[in-house]
Amino acid sequence: MNKKLFSVAALSLLLAFGFSGCKDDDNEPQKNIVKLGAQSNATIGAFYSVSEKKVYTQALAFENSAKIDLLCFYEVTDTQSNYTTLSSPGANITGIFTGETSVTNFATKNLTKFTLPATELTVAQFDLIIDGDASIAAFYNATITSGNKKAKLLEVDDIYAFLTQDGTYGLFKVISLSNPENEAGWIEFELKLYKPTV
Repeated sequence: MNKKLFSVAALSLLLAFGFSGCKDDDNEPQKNIVKLGAQSNATIGAFYSVSEKKVYTQALAFENSAKIDLLCFYEVTDTQSNYTTLSSPGANITGIFTGETSVTNFATKNLTKFTLPATELTVAQFDLIIDGDASIAAFYNATITSGNKKAKLLEVDDIYAFLTQDGTYGLFKVISLSNPENEAGWIEFELKLYKPTV
């Protein structure tokens, strides 16, 4: 009887060590995956705080405007097509978000500027970059002095560099899209961020 109990106890210990060993082998860093809806998406917020790594609905973004760095929208006019676009509150986007909590009424309108990476960056190379690495800053094309106020007509595997109002550098890679030519669509992307210490 004691021999049986010992065997069961030994087997339990072996399984416990085996499972914890598997966990320890998994050193895969956590990815920053973000999903934003366009202005008419009823289930996914259109606003994002880089510092908080948090998605906001329009009403909550209005209350927390100083934290908002990115927004998603769709727009087609006689002069331009902005299918699935990422921008920011400081980009003078008008007529897209409506009502008392619209972006035009935000108390703080942070500006994020977007550029294509200063040096060519493939998806495989993006995937190898570690979130928080100082090299991320070098991909923002500082030679474009004004910066682009939006990244538009986004498609899967597009990669952009950006710089937020508070000096955080970032890269994003588009993972997936739904209804890119619709104001109720959404975009999913991976972020890699670096903020220099002053």
